[in-house]
Amino acid sequence: MSVQELSRDGEASASPAAGGDELSDDELWDAVRQQASQDAREALFLRYLPFARRTAMRTLRVHGIAQVDFADVYQSACIGLIQAMDRFDPKQGAQFTTYASYRIQGAVLNAIETYSEFQQQIAARGRNRSERLESLRTEEVLQTASRHSIVEALAAVSMGLAIGFMLEDSRLYADPDAAPLGADSAYETLAWKQAQASLQQQVDGLPEGERKVLAYHYFQGLDFSQVATLMDLSKSRISQLHRQGLAQLRRQLGELENYSSSV
Repeated sequence: MSVQELSRDGEASASPAAGGDELSDDELWDAVRQQASQDAREALFLRYLPFARRTAMRTLRVHGIAQVDFADVYQSACIGLIQAMDRFDPKQGAQFTTYASYRIQGAVLNAIETYSEFQQQIAARGRNRSERLESLRTEEVLQTASRHSIVEALAAVSMGLAIGFMLEDSRLYADPDAAPLGADSAYETLAWKQAQASLQQQVDGLPEGERKVLAYHYFQGLDFSQVATLMDLSKSRISQLHRQGLAQLRRQLGELENYSSSV
């Protein structure tokens, strides 16, 4: 049985971490504090992610303005949750939700006060796209171009970005009923969703590190810095795992296409 995480509609679904749902909160906190267990830390993050989301939504309703978009406020809520986890001491007697709510609300209010919708969207989405492009081109363009041709290198980068776009389009705060860009019929919408479902299954089969990075980044909406903080790895390592994960997906999709063509 796997740890549960928040899906598009706020219900539970398969998580990038595994094993933590069988443990109580006290057991997970003990594993974090006494054993420095990274798995337990991630399990706690996923367990309280729905709470952080609800807190962010409630704070935005009360204090929000029209220029602030929830997708960007959610980023700040994730930061507040991680900070609360790292500073919470269960031995003090307070409930974690009480302690965390103040930090999550504070992070969300700071985001509301600091950024307009335009500024937030440009900053968050621009940062993510830049990070993805840098992750892909670091090896793909330099190595592939030297071995074969710049055209193949560009094709590899473009394919990686396209896979990322499909994964991002299924993130939890996207409208599950919205038709994909360019879909003119119910058939095209269904085909797109089926392709996304197949791609997500391929993500589930990746090695643990690559699977977690892609799941946290594309499905949970965390940027590379936040994923690095959560997984206790360097940002460059997260970039490497992201690149390796997309490259593996590209190979698997190619094998599936070749197999379909041969039958």
